[in-house]
Amino acid sequence: MRLLRKILIVIFTIAVIIGAFAGLGYTGYQYVQNQKKLNEKIRTTQAVRGDLKVVLKESATLKPKKSVEIKSKVNGRIVDLFYDAGAEIESGSVIAQLDREEYIRELELASKDLERAQQEWDGLTPFGEIVTDPEVISPTQTEKLVDQILIEYGARKVNYVNMRKMYARNLISEKALDDARISYETSWVAYHHAIRAATKALGDAELQYDQAEEDLRETTIKSPVSGVLTKVPVDEGELVQGTGGFSAGTVLAEVADLSEMEALVKLNEVDVGKVKVGNPVTLSIDSQEDVEFDGCVEHIAPSGTEVNNIVIFEVEIALKDRLPFFKPEMTANADILVDMATDVIKIPLEAIKGNSENKKVTLLKENPNFVPPEEKVEEGESEETKQKEDVAEDDPSEDYYKTEFELKRKYEESETKVVTGISNELWTEVVEGVTEGVVLKLPELKLPERREDFF
Repeated sequence: MRLLRKILIVIFTIAVIIGAFAGLGYTGYQYVQNQKKLNEKIRTTQAVRGDLKVVLKESATLKPKKSVEIKSKVNGRIVDLFYDAGAEIESGSVIAQLDREEYIRELELASKDLERAQQEWDGLTPFGEIVTDPEVISPTQTEKLVDQILIEYGARKVNYVNMRKMYARNLISEKALDDARISYETSWVAYHHAIRAATKALGDAELQYDQAEEDLRETTIKSPVSGVLTKVPVDEGELVQGTGGFSAGTVLAEVADLSEMEALVKLNEVDVGKVKVGNPVTLSIDSQEDVEFDGCVEHIAPSGTEVNNIVIFEVEIALKDRLPFFKPEMTANADILVDMATDVIKIPLEAIKGNSENKKVTLLKENPNFVPPEEKVEEGESEETKQKEDVAEDDPSEDYYKTEFELKRKYEESETKVVTGISNELWTEVVEGVTEGVVLKLPELKLPERREDFF
């Protein structure tokens, strides 16, 4: 009996101890949870009044507005290059010289062919025109060698005229007269056929001579414009193709007028619809810190080009200034202002919840029962210094808005619908729903989850 009583006392004592520990544990848990709730914080911001800009940030390439590729019209080997890239040249300056020997020989052959064709023509037209009275021509009385066809033509005409006179006096038969007439007509056809052939031969020879003369002249490559040689992509001794036939020709040099530069931006089909001719553009170059220059959209390509399954449209930006460091093919940062609203209420884009048809924000109204906790001032830090550190900029810029981490119990939350206007990647205009200065709740910042299986 005594043993049973001892056992019961031990069990009761253990139960009391366990209950005490359980009670302490629950009390501690509740305390921790209450402290968590008391110290729970939320991100807040305010609706502000200001200007809102919608800007497309793109990469641009500087190019001369006027640029000419110089090519040869004939094939050949380069024997001389007279300028290097970067040289300033005038219109008519000789850029390169091609080998002339082959073209000199072709000109000599064409000259001989032309001389031969001219002699044939002169032999058929000793007086410079088609002969209608060949019987009056005397080969010994002309300075030019008369063609045998013309001599026969004149002789047969004289014979036919004589035969007609003899026939009229009944001295010959009708058949003899017909034979004379047929012979004369045959010679007339032969003469005029020879005239047509000689005319064509002379015309072809003149064309060939002119072409050979032009080809020889084209071996000397001249610049058609004044400017700066931006490229000379060939070397002496190199064979080049001319632009004749189906060849595009070899580029010998590129001349540009660097006094007028433009920036070229390539936009996809989504962004190009936002851009209009006349939109202002602010540009900068990474190598030139703190230097910005202005431009405006001058031209938008009416049709796009597919690049890697994406349709790209070229947009030309006229530059208002000509700065000394501008170089062709430089890369610039282009901020294209596509829309702007002035003196409007704006809020951070991340404060918006819902879809495009039902946009909402969470308004925060200060809880009248809120008692702010006492803030500890670190040793050596005055209260005035602490207040100054807590003050942020009142005027947020386009690239920044003020946020605070505040105690959740400080506010009462409520949702309201809003109507928005234009937006950029950071801000949105509020047309209806909130007023300047109201406090808004922002979504919680979520840190990326830590991966334990990274290795």
